[in-house]
Amino acid sequence: MSVVVLSVDAVRPPLTGVGRYTKELAEHLPAHEEIKLRLHTRHGFVDALPNMGGGEASHWLARGRSLVTKRLLKTPFLVDMADAYFTRQGGRHLAGLPDAVFHGPNFYLPYDTRGPKVVTIHDLSIYKLPHFHPPERVRYMHTHVQRSIEIADAVIVVSEAMKQEVIDHFNVAQDRVFVTHLAPAAEFVPLTADQTRAELSVLGLDHGGYCLFAGTIEPRKNIHALLDAYELLVAESRLELPLIVCGHPGWASETVHERLRECAQAGWLRYLSYVDENTLQCLVAGAALVSMPSLYEGFGLPIVEAMACGVPVVCSAIDVFAEVSGGACSLVQVDDSQAFAAAMLNLLEDQASRQQHIAKGLARAEQFSWAATAAQTARVYKLVENR
Repeated sequence: MSVVVLSVDAVRPPLTGVGRYTKELAEHLPAHEEIKLRLHTRHGFVDALPNMGGGEASHWLARGRSLVTKRLLKTPFLVDMADAYFTRQGGRHLAGLPDAVFHGPNFYLPYDTRGPKVVTIHDLSIYKLPHFHPPERVRYMHTHVQRSIEIADAVIVVSEAMKQEVIDHFNVAQDRVFVTHLAPAAEFVPLTADQTRAELSVLGLDHGGYCLFAGTIEPRKNIHALLDAYELLVAESRLELPLIVCGHPGWASETVHERLRECAQAGWLRYLSYVDENTLQCLVAGAALVSMPSLYEGFGLPIVEAMACGVPVVCSAIDVFAEVSGGACSLVQVDDSQAFAAAMLNLLEDQASRQQHIAKGLARAEQFSWAATAAQTARVYKLVENR
């Protein structure tokens, strides 16, 4: 039996893409009897994931931090750096498990582990679009992501597009890089108006009565382009079918937040900030359509979640979205707001096109599952252990 140590510091509120990925691995890997899974944090081993409801997760996040770290955490974008520091030092906890496979699912690896090492790289935005990140993050990650890839026995990426980027940028041998796609949680399924009513009514929303963007508010999400496109719709349509934006406030997005406030004052947009998973599932399933105009992504989990809920998607025509959508989404050039608006109108007004996109999306979403991701990941563990 293989002992696998999975770093789970990313499982914390607000639970973004990396946290969900880590959480799903922690929950699905135990199904593989050939693996003995140990969960590891920067403070040591834990028996279970935190309760994402609040108290326990917040306690876990805060426990044991030094005064320096607490000061760093006053600046939100330094949270990941603090976690990376503790993760890198975490090898001291593994002295009794010298042969264990260590998996860092959030870009980083401890420098001092002796056993096989696996790291997951979700995107290369700090290299491709460094001006979209705080400079402190760019400097830090350039050093430690590079080092983690150098010492890793295997690099996991979340798309074929990302595999080629990692190979090209870091000159990594192709046989060291493995693709394991992300997947929607099991709860992302088509829901009726009756099934979403309880959650949506609290927000003052009606099933099918809004369009949705879900994601962290950061520059590469290209939210300005979506707002430009929405403003091209006639005023009556915008008011009848408002745009809902939900996601963690993020960084370097002051102008976006100012514009969100202006659009909200005009009566056709609502910003909900971060929402929990139950609310997100109902928001996605109850949307008339989902839009994702990103300039760059490593995967695009909101696209798959929407497809799994039977909701049509309009997204930017970047390589990874073409890969993930498999022809089931409406792809539009990122700098063409008129085309984006036309694509949204088509899916809202043309029922034949709408139903075709929904059917293709449901079929495509079935090709992604966390069980399959865990199985592929387990095979990577076995491979590095036998090398």
